[in-house]
Amino acid sequence: MKVITTVVGSLQTNCYLLIDEETKSAALIDPGDEAEKLLELVKSEGVTLKYILLTHGHRDHTLAVPALKKALPDVPVYIGEADAHSTGIYHYPMADLVPDLKYYGEGDTLPLGSLTIKVLATPGHTLGGVTLLVCLLTNHYQQSRVMAILQVKLEELARQVDKHNSVIERTYRLEESVALHEEKIKVANHRIDDLERGGETA
Repeated sequence: MKVITTVVGSLQTNCYLLIDEETKSAALIDPGDEAEKLLELVKSEGVTLKYILLTHGHRDHTLAVPALKKALPDVPVYIGEADAHSTGIYHYPMADLVPDLKYYGEGDTLPLGSLTIKVLATPGHTLGGVTLLVCLLTNHYQQSRVMAILQVKLEELARQVDKHNSVIERTYRLEESVALHEEKIKVANHRIDDLERGGETA
């Protein structure tokens, strides 16, 4: 297995070319921009591109997809379905721009020569976000063990994220409460000043 990382676009996003060296099959992951540069990379490596894979739908990970699909119409493009129709300043609506767009999700697998790409649903950054796990192991028991360990780690990470978000929410509420009390103190001080000025006038 070989992975080539190349930086693309104004946001300097990482794009990955995953290569099975035995068969010279490849997958391009998160082509965020500069389609011509990525096509040249595929050509220079002498590989056959089998997939264009998207971990989520944000523009800095998907911008080059329409041009790549036009240049390579037979190469399927995969994305988590929840991100395919997303709109907004950060999203690129793949379903409207890419013909024959394909969806993947939790538990799906894609063969790449001697490699297997396993899809893990990891929503959070976006609703349709996925993590791609590349398996080199051929022994079923070893694969199952690795997946079980990974599942535990992902659950632990999810708990940490929930805890982090809870802390942020409590901090935000505390800041709101402090701001409210500060405003009440300002109002009380103004009233005291008014009373003092009234007393001086009398």
